[in-house]
Amino acid sequence: MTNISKRFATLGAALLALTASCSDTTLEPTFGEGCLRGSLSAGETVQGSFTPAGCQITYHWYSGNNTVYESWSVHLEAGKAYMFYMEQAPDPEQDGANDVDAVLALWGKDAQGHSFPLAVSDDEGGGIDGHNSEFWFIAPKSGDFILVASTYDWEDLGGYRLSMQACPILGTMDTSGTYIFPSRSSPCIRHYNSDYGYPMAYNFIRVDADAFESIDVWMEHESAYPYYEMFGPGMDTYANIYDETESDYDYGGSSVDISTDEIGGIVTIAVGTDYFDAPGNYTVYLDRNALPSAPQMPWHDGKFSLRSTFPKIEAKKAATP
Repeated sequence: MTNISKRFATLGAALLALTASCSDTTLEPTFGEGCLRGSLSAGETVQGSFTPAGCQITYHWYSGNNTVYESWSVHLEAGKAYMFYMEQAPDPEQDGANDVDAVLALWGKDAQGHSFPLAVSDDEGGGIDGHNSEFWFIAPKSGDFILVASTYDWEDLGGYRLSMQACPILGTMDTSGTYIFPSRSSPCIRHYNSDYGYPMAYNFIRVDADAFESIDVWMEHESAYPYYEMFGPGMDTYANIYDETESDYDYGGSSVDISTDEIGGIVTIAVGTDYFDAPGNYTVYLDRNALPSAPQMPWHDGKFSLRSTFPKIEAKKAATP
């Protein structure tokens, strides 16, 4: 079994244990048939709305709130990259209501058929009052997944638009060394970045990381200033869900680095440029080294721990009138 497959299987088993032991966590919502709006494919945009009569999650595992939701089926191919974007939109059926505070999550299933969250975004997509959400995801295996569009709170009603894009993967890096990747025109837009403040088109690079190693990356672009974000191993793009996920970013000129746990998995590098979708080559310097011993981090014999608190939640509550 590969490191990636082991991580996917072990993650599901660990989350089942968490479901039984954590009273503040709902990991298996009932995605009723009437709440599954349909399927979403790469290159498509669909519309929906949240109303008081809509489908309901009585306790959202991320926000802790009673929320409304709708779900969409997506088919993903192993090793391919995807971008999901959810934005608020006026709902003419509710007198133009436009108060959706989007929370977007991707769910998978373990070997026993139990659902668990793989990635989540809350406010990373900018928009009105910064309430749109977006995330990217490299699928660890092929199959059908559930994309759950929801609001942060019950009163956040109105319309929304949900889109999915297939993203260019420039390549996979394995041994330490220097790599040249021609940048490709990308439909995958990072709509908001708090450091840059304007959209960027993203390409992706991956490293199939081993257990207990450090991954160091430094990058240049021949015609623009590069921006790169590295996440991993595995899923959980913004490090919002699992304690074990690491992330790092830079604007070019210095390295980003993360360390893997005893499972390993896909390390994702998202790359963009300040000049939107700039042509030219990326030069990427990779340094990977085995760690001398198990890092002192919150890993538990190959089991993965859900974050018991989410820093953004407390900040968001404090900012809410």
